[in-house]
Amino acid sequence: APGDREVHGLQALLELQASRLLTRTDRAGKVLLLHEQDRGRWDRLLIHRGLTALARAEALGRPVGGYTVQAAIAACHARATRPDDTDWPRIAGLYDLLAESGDNPVVQLNRAVAHGRAYGADTGLQILAEVADDPGLARTAQVAAVRADLLLQAGRHQEAAVEFESAAQLTGNEAEAALMRRRAEHARAEGNQQTAAAAPLAQAHPVHSRVDEACSRSPSGHSPARVATLGSDLSTGFNQRIQPDD
Repeated sequence: APGDREVHGLQALLELQASRLLTRTDRAGKVLLLHEQDRGRWDRLLIHRGLTALARAEALGRPVGGYTVQAAIAACHARATRPDDTDWPRIAGLYDLLAESGDNPVVQLNRAVAHGRAYGADTGLQILAEVADDPGLARTAQVAAVRADLLLQAGRHQEAAVEFESAAQLTGNEAEAALMRRRAEHARAEGNQQTAAAAPLAQAHPVHSRVDEACSRSPSGHSPARVATLGSDLSTGFNQRIQPDD
């Protein structure tokens, strides 16, 4: 069906996804995330064929079908020579388009990841909260894994570790469970390092102690506790901060 846009879109999607097949696990069978894969080993012939099929689909004009949109998302990854080169705003927009075509909670999960990468973890977490209670997703490993990934991006390492551990318990796939446990350990270790690094700074700059002392002498009428709370609220203004598509 040379005139059927979705036929070419499906071909493109299959070719592009297959191009990464041999890099999804290491030699020991450990699952590798997209950013961990050796992009030099991606099959360039399959990528070329996939991009060619996608170009044929796009040349046929509207309406845009789901296979073609998914292939366009896969193409964004295929074109990125490094993880940092990935066009996440475009991917987020494509997931928005895909979400408009039907009520698919799995699409919304991936949309949360994409928006988190493009516009910040808080944005991704907000989208996730809107679909996390969907009957088809409630208490699934996927929701816990996405939430953990977004929390990790936000620097909330200990919370992320708990969610990764939850995902490991919920999945029925041992390879995926091992990946989630590995990510939990990594998140917890990063959190411990962050805490250890912050401790000397807190000792060197006892802000709240100085604020309380100033309040005790202040004629402003604010109690020491109230001024300390104001200082804490102001400090959060410097902490506003953004895996997986496989």
